Amino acid sequence: MSKTEDKMTGKQRAFARALALGDEHGKPMSISDCYRECYQTENMSDAVIRNEASKLASHRGVTMMCERLRRENERSALAQAVGDRERVLEALRSWMLTAEPSDSAKITAAKLLGETQGMFKQHQTVETVRSSDDLLAELDSLLATVATDDQSDASQAEIDPPDPNSIIRH
Repeated sequence: MSKTEDKMTGKQRAFARALALGDEHGKPMSISDCYRECYQTENMSDAVIRNEASKLASHRGVTMMCERLRRENERSALAQAVGDRERVLEALRSWMLTAEPSDSAKITAAKLLGETQGMFKQHQTVETVRSSDDLLAELDSLLATVATDDQSDASQAEIDPPDPNSIIRH
């Protein structure tokens, strides 16, 4: 915790926590809702609440605490995901060697947890191999198309010469 965060009031800390982490279910909250949760707002209009919440959200201590809490939350979620992956792999390895018919529910649970972590996605790489002759033929075809377009533009210009009055002179 920084010195700036040390100087914050309890309500400022609660506001920063709500803003960074959301409600009790982790659902993000608006700055106005965070302000309503942490301060007495019964006699305040929505416009005043938005204004005060905006000021508080830009307070240096609040922004620093929000950033720190979000980083910590992200690290925790990542550590949990890694832990889950390791537990799934460890359980599957163990069951692979010692599985009993009654272990099917455990294996299914491990598989579902692994799928939520993206562990069992099939990755395919499609590689197109083309010979240099094929590439050369395609380039020749593209160049011929461009040359044909340029010639048709040039012949159109000969048919319709530019109007000398439409030329802008500097």
